[in-house]
Amino acid sequence: MTEAIYHKDDTNRMQLVYQMISSCFEDDYADELTNEPGMTAILEKDSLASQPTLSRFFNRMEEDTLSQLNQIIQLKENAKLREFAEDENQALYRATKFNQVDYAVEYGEFLYQAGTWSHPRRVVFKIEKPYGQMIHLRPFIVSTMEIKPHQIIRFYYGRFCLSIVYETYGQPIQTHK
Repeated sequence: MTEAIYHKDDTNRMQLVYQMISSCFEDDYADELTNEPGMTAILEKDSLASQPTLSRFFNRMEEDTLSQLNQIIQLKENAKLREFAEDENQALYRATKFNQVDYAVEYGEFLYQAGTWSHPRRVVFKIEKPYGQMIHLRPFIVSTMEIKPHQIIRFYYGRFCLSIVYETYGQPIQTHK
């Protein structure tokens, strides 16, 4: 007997975003991509949601669910954000103590409430030591998406790269149909 596979809404949203980045704008592309190795690796899943699963997802989406697709912004780094990320920063220093050349990275998250916000929000971050550099880079991203911190960072920078493609070429690169 085959075990049922469940696809949560947050992973369905991510699948749709990556399908759009790949110029697969309709949910019926999902059946072609269900076991596509690149997409399954990016989304860290054995298989992607099928077209019927995505159709059910669209049918139950509410305004709140739709608005979550756009709620991902980068915060300007400040002392308070660095303080919240200090444990991972120290972990990265320890991990690279004897090798200051190679690339290294740590991810994390915390709840943060800026002075003008009505409530705390989830902030994910990446502390990165680029190859051949001794400094640590720290992007801080606010997101309502319920996925792992490294996936949010990857999504944020993927969206940024996609906007550069649109600005440069005026249209997405056609890869399917």
